[in-house]
Amino acid sequence: MTEITFITSVAPYHKDLLQRAINSVEAQTVKCEHLIYYDGERRGPAYGRNALLQQVKTPYVVILDADDWINPVFAERTLAHIKPGHYVYTDWWNDETRKEAPALPWCGGKWHIMTSLLPTDWARGIGGFDELLPAAEDTDFYMRLCAAGLCGLHLPEPLFHYGGEGMRAKAFYGSDQHEPTMLMIRDRYKGIMGCCGQKTQPVTPPPNEEFEGAVLARAIYVGNRQERGYATGILYDRAGNGSLIWVHRDDIALRRNHWEEVQPPAPPDTKIIRNGENHAQATAPAEGVHELAAAVERVWNPHRQDEPSVTSATPASVEPDVRAVIALGRRSGS
Repeated sequence: MTEITFITSVAPYHKDLLQRAINSVEAQTVKCEHLIYYDGERRGPAYGRNALLQQVKTPYVVILDADDWINPVFAERTLAHIKPGHYVYTDWWNDETRKEAPALPWCGGKWHIMTSLLPTDWARGIGGFDELLPAAEDTDFYMRLCAAGLCGLHLPEPLFHYGGEGMRAKAFYGSDQHEPTMLMIRDRYKGIMGCCGQKTQPVTPPPNEEFEGAVLARAIYVGNRQERGYATGILYDRAGNGSLIWVHRDDIALRRNHWEEVQPPAPPDTKIIRNGENHAQATAPAEGVHELAAAVERVWNPHRQDEPSVTSATPASVEPDVRAVIALGRRSGS
């Protein structure tokens, strides 16, 4: 059984280097799949990786850039090291120099190479890669994994070769976008990191109903999947393709490419009065709610269909219960 799929998004300037990466996957001591996306329109690696992630059918996935390559035992050794609730990362080679990955990933400025063994469901479940970032989508992706409680296990063997031909990354680190982008990413996950030797309280995903701090939002991303809020850490119900879901305002603010706030429909402008015989009538109903008022009358007075309409009565001292009217109207039509 094939357990690992490697995915590679290829920029035009890396096309000549791709064969080296392909050869390294084909040389694995266990059978692996390899999916490749040619980014001829230069949409960026995040776009290509997300497109490939949707096609993965194996339980594990490995992101392999076109200018990098792996040792023949990478798949075998990382599979042997995996544990539930974790992914596996390794040491690597930078030219002839061995680089040691940290014992705890993405904590205190310490990091590891992008290429690691990841549970596919988790890679998709956190929403994949942020396609709106100018760069540093790798850092954002792994910090989101940590925030979701999926932490890495260090395998202290150099099983990966870093090519270092990444033109986009080099341009980013020397640009004016680097510092504000990194500060934004750090701020996204402030206070909810769970892999630095500290345990975080699990965030229970709410059902798709209103909760404190939430607003009704339209899920504008493609697909039907769960998404985790960057600000709150909440794992929301499955949504997408324009469906409506209750989302915390802070999570919307950090991912406006995923959710947009919408206004819930206003209830009908209907008032209810009660008389001493527990009869009810709708007074001054808004246009279009006459049938609703009639439905309420039928529910409360099922044997009065041929009798005259209820006469005016003195309003009771209670506030109008519009929600009860709507609920009763729905019941009468069922």
